[in-house]
Amino acid sequence: MTMSLSRLSLVFLAMLGVGVRVQAQVPEARFKAFQVRFAGASMGEQVGLFREWAKDQAIPVLAEASHADPKFEGVVKLGKTLSSLDLKGPIDVAALTERNSDFWRATLEMNPGIPFTPMVRIALHCMTGELDQARRIADIASPFAAKESAQSRLLGEFRELHAEFSKGFEARVDTGIALHDKGDFAGAIKVYEGVLREFPKSAWTNYELFHTRRTILLSKKETADGAHASWPAARKAILAADPLYPTLALASGKDEMYDLIRRMKIHTIFKDKSKHASDMLEYADIARDLGQDGYAAMIYWYGLARFRPADQAGRELLEDFLYSLERLGVKDIKENFKGDHAAVFAKIDSKRRREKDESPVSKKAADSIKDQ
Repeated sequence: MTMSLSRLSLVFLAMLGVGVRVQAQVPEARFKAFQVRFAGASMGEQVGLFREWAKDQAIPVLAEASHADPKFEGVVKLGKTLSSLDLKGPIDVAALTERNSDFWRATLEMNPGIPFTPMVRIALHCMTGELDQARRIADIASPFAAKESAQSRLLGEFRELHAEFSKGFEARVDTGIALHDKGDFAGAIKVYEGVLREFPKSAWTNYELFHTRRTILLSKKETADGAHASWPAARKAILAADPLYPTLALASGKDEMYDLIRRMKIHTIFKDKSKHASDMLEYADIARDLGQDGYAAMIYWYGLARFRPADQAGRELLEDFLYSLERLGVKDIKENFKGDHAAVFAKIDSKRRREKDESPVSKKAADSIKDQ
């Protein structure tokens, strides 16, 4: 099936999603009992309980998609993948979701108000202990989710559990920061290391631990290079936990400096609710610039499906969506739409290079190279 790149494409896809409801029941009483257990658990136990919730409550509901109407091929295939997934073994979340054509076909087939594919990714991140990433997906999907579906209820459950988890987690990291600020660096490190034993995939804690260790080295008159010797390993841990973490300690060269500036931009958006649509699209652009096309594609699709034309700022969001899929290696979805995609993708590439080259930080880096 091929469609022209027009409003007709959106109408077609919206109609396609209307029939896919996947209304498996989520027992409310069961979750309430689970919440009680969760609230009384230690932080490390709560990380494990996220896995239990995903395994016993979320994934079985999502796997019911395997029984959807066979004409919704992506939904059915993704449901079958979840049904057969070995939850005791290693889980490659990217391969199952953002780099999986069935995941994106299911995204197009599903009613935009039902957060089926976001919940698939959230549940799998919970299984791997990647709660920072699960929370980011939930933040993206929540404003668009309708209230009546089982998938929306699961999204609400995750957010309730994460809010409870965050209270204890943030209090502990804040304690470490307070100790650091008082000059008790050993005490701060002890707090951070304790948090990481229970929640190793915490970007914030990994960052604060590096910051305190660096402060100790600098206080001992260590050189800047020596104080930052452990940064590559810390950076790797931070970005593995949260690829969109908005703060980094060090950047060298034009590319890393531009990366840092784009990350810092995340701090400035979502301050004004009236600018939600434009901020969300800015968030997608930042994610794309940081190489996180899975996040970007999800936002572009929601923007196309849910934002008013006036809020889309005249952008070709379908092409932005398809471009991000292309970068993820998902090349077949674009075949459902007519158009010279290669030419449009080239224009997007050119625009992105121009924006990067014309950014003040890139110009400054280029000038410094000339002066050497």
